[in-house]
Amino acid sequence: EQITETLTQFLGWSLLNADTYVKISKLESGKDIALETLMYHSKCTDKELQTILKTEEKLDKAAVDCEQKDMIRILKEELPDPSNVELYEFHFSDLDVSEFDLIKCGIRCF
Repeated sequence: EQITETLTQFLGWSLLNADTYVKISKLESGKDIALETLMYHSKCTDKELQTILKTEEKLDKAAVDCEQKDMIRILKEELPDPSNVELYEFHFSDLDVSEFDLIKCGIRCF
């Protein structure tokens, strides 16, 4: 009787474990698809990158070929001053900022 009870518990836990594994793998697949979709939509083309960095205009190089110090110098010139748009203030509002300048403000934050 005790062996039957132990075997029943073991088989019950085994089924529960397998069921939980299936649910977790489905959730992970959904997460991977969502992450891949976000990565796809967050990429930009080289032309869009040149509108912000302007490495071809200033250095005659593609952004990939530039050194980090050159990129930092260009970004300091191109990005808006945070005090002009009150970027670091609690009451910052993006209503007065164009969509393109809002992207630049986002880069400035990081």
